[in-house]
Amino acid sequence: MVTVHFHKKIEAFWERNKQYCDKNYYAVESLLNVLSAHRQGSAEHKITAAFNIEGNGSDVFGLWCYPSLMVYGSNFDDSVIAELISSIDPKSIDHASVTGHRDLVLKLLENVQKTKKTLSERNVYECIDTLLPAKIISGDMALATIEDIEVISRMSFEFQKEEYGDRLNKTYDEMREGVVMPGLMNQSFLKWTDQGKIHSILQYSISDNNAPSIMHFFTDPASRQLGYGYALLWNATNGLLSKFESCGLVAKRDYVPSNRAFEKVGYKKVYDWIKIIVESDHWSKE
Repeated sequence: MVTVHFHKKIEAFWERNKQYCDKNYYAVESLLNVLSAHRQGSAEHKITAAFNIEGNGSDVFGLWCYPSLMVYGSNFDDSVIAELISSIDPKSIDHASVTGHRDLVLKLLENVQKTKKTLSERNVYECIDTLLPAKIISGDMALATIEDIEVISRMSFEFQKEEYGDRLNKTYDEMREGVVMPGLMNQSFLKWTDQGKIHSILQYSISDNNAPSIMHFFTDPASRQLGYGYALLWNATNGLLSKFESCGLVAKRDYVPSNRAFEKVGYKKVYDWIKIIVESDHWSKE
């Protein structure tokens, strides 16, 4: 029998799902951020419901943090989806976002007759061991310094435009002062330089769980398909794996060139993530 269990306390929810979250850290990082903000008393991230779907081997769980519903898990069938749908007030999905495991979210919203807009689809990758280098690329990896701020700021802004398109939410100056400057100061930007030119950049972060993530991975358009991005990613990942058990990154689902480079380095896809905005007020359950 499949049932929904709503947790009375967030800590009970965490204890129930901690093992899954630890195993799939890079997939559930946004959920962990919401949990952390909620614990710190953030009004913007107030969790109103936390639940698990139990039965039939299900490991599905989720949070309501209005206006967001987050649902994760890997083991689910039609009975789990049906129980999840029946336990959620249809009106509560008005003007809200639904994020989490791609197949689970799509199944959940399959019979929702509302205006739905897919805002983002991401592949979640994890690397435990790098593959042998495919080829030797000229140039060197180094920490970016304050002297590089103009080049790094330009490349970071271009990265944001490619990544988010019309959802661009930072101006060039905001990227320069709010992202690049702090990153240069805490030495989290790496660059690949050849013949005096910066061809590729990335930034890395280390979570409170000691889980490194790579982000802001961008190669100058004029320098693409020359191996610079691959070389930077391979060397950066190899360096992080000398200190940590694994390294993760999240990338656009449909951007084949970067995804191919990740796999050549040794990254393996571990999760499909999606974010859908549900807008209208009509619901249908068959």
